[in-house]
Amino acid sequence: MSFKQIELLITGLLFLGCGIAAAGLHLGLGRAVSKHAEAVMSKASEQTTTTGAPGSAWSGASTLASCSAGAIFSTAPIAMADFLGIAPLGNLNPTGHTLPTKHLYFCGVAGSTATIYFPADARLTLIAQSENLTLSTTDYSLNFSPCKELGAYFLHVLTLDNGWASQIGSFSGCSTYTTGGQTYRYCSKNVSIDVSAGQVVGTAKFQACWDFGVRDSRIASLGFVNPARYRTAS
Repeated sequence: MSFKQIELLITGLLFLGCGIAAAGLHLGLGRAVSKHAEAVMSKASEQTTTTGAPGSAWSGASTLASCSAGAIFSTAPIAMADFLGIAPLGNLNPTGHTLPTKHLYFCGVAGSTATIYFPADARLTLIAQSENLTLSTTDYSLNFSPCKELGAYFLHVLTLDNGWASQIGSFSGCSTYTTGGQTYRYCSKNVSIDVSAGQVVGTAKFQACWDFGVRDSRIASLGFVNPARYRTAS
């Protein structure tokens, strides 16, 4: 399969929400941490507009140029040889994902690691660090935008490449919480770091799969069947 085919597949899955991953597959490094990370990423994306013109996908991307028509990603985020398949948008995995997920997953051999790459020239806007204080493990989440209206994110990045990560500095905005009998410290930081397509992000370790999501503020949100049954994150 060529990268162009992969890009078309990812685009179709992201915007059409086709398919459901195999039942019972445990995705990500931990349901509690994944859910907390997604909440932080959602808060970072709350910049919207009521004027009818497309707003920026992520807070911090408003000064970027508007997205052009056509393909935006030019590089695969992971080498073909390093993953086994893609769990598409809409995966169900209760209890952590009782409702369909809003991101897809690259799945590989459990316990293996892979190098991941930025799929386009982009600006990093937010980095988050999650430490499992019980197990002494750490992973990272990243928000980045290749253009104003398109935002993307990686969850559960194991290590960060020092070529760009040296610009992060110290984390702030930390909080500690306990869930599932384990204690976590979660820190985040707004940044403005420009990266290039194909530049190494770092590494990801498969606990089955790792997360890749995209949002496009140029596309109108789909309406729920009964909006009264849903509430916005607080």
